[in-house]
Amino acid sequence: KFSAQLHCNSRVPRFLHKMMTSPALHEEISFLEGRMAAMAIVVLIFGGIMSTLRSKPVSTRLWICLFVSSLVTTQLLMKKLSAPPHNFRFSGYVTALHFMSVWCVCVGYWVSQEAIVKLHPESLGSIRRYVTYIVPIAISLPLSVVFNNQALTFIGAGLNGIIGTMAPVTTAILSHSLGRRIPLRGWFGIFVAGCGAFVIGWAEWSDNKGNTSLCIGFVMSGTSVLLRSSKVVMQDQLLSPNAYKQEETFGPQQPSIGSLGIMHV
Repeated sequence: KFSAQLHCNSRVPRFLHKMMTSPALHEEISFLEGRMAAMAIVVLIFGGIMSTLRSKPVSTRLWICLFVSSLVTTQLLMKKLSAPPHNFRFSGYVTALHFMSVWCVCVGYWVSQEAIVKLHPESLGSIRRYVTYIVPIAISLPLSVVFNNQALTFIGAGLNGIIGTMAPVTTAILSHSLGRRIPLRGWFGIFVAGCGAFVIGWAEWSDNKGNTSLCIGFVMSGTSVLLRSSKVVMQDQLLSPNAYKQEETFGPQQPSIGSLGIMHV
């Protein structure tokens, strides 16, 4: 009886050893470690936002954090919608619903502010000015969202987000080429962001060479980034035209928004 009990006890460490060396257990541990690392990064990001904008009111910082959260949530939900078992392939409908919701919110806001006159077509001002300055901006944003949503049907939300980090780089290059000066420290930050996105994107590309879906996803996501950047630059030109001037020796620069609008075609 004692021998049998000793034999059973000797099997316990073997069972534990087998369980600890199980691939499934290692995979579960790796998943938990990745999840904890992701949560730590999220906390650091939002902490960085709150710290960087500490001169702003708390409400403003919270709204910015909510905006960042909504962007990430939208990406993940769209990827979930386009993946099995849903396999939804009509991202244009999602974009239409998106901007219809934005329009409804804007209407509700102006009504609540008792500024219904701003909803009247006459508030657009000159039709020529509206077509020249507003229409390119208005077109670029929904096109950017359409390409971004469509890219999620070919690549993952994480990779799509990494490609999206190139938006500050392309925005800075476009704005600088049109006359806006960027401080040296700003260029350093843009360089770091661009290098990080390039390294991760190149690694993903190298691991999946010959994958047609990946190629299409890269192209669509990159197009979305360019459209997003052109929209930001055109809007910045409209709101801060004096910032887009060359040095005095060359005289003021008057870039045309229509020159960027050709990208939308």
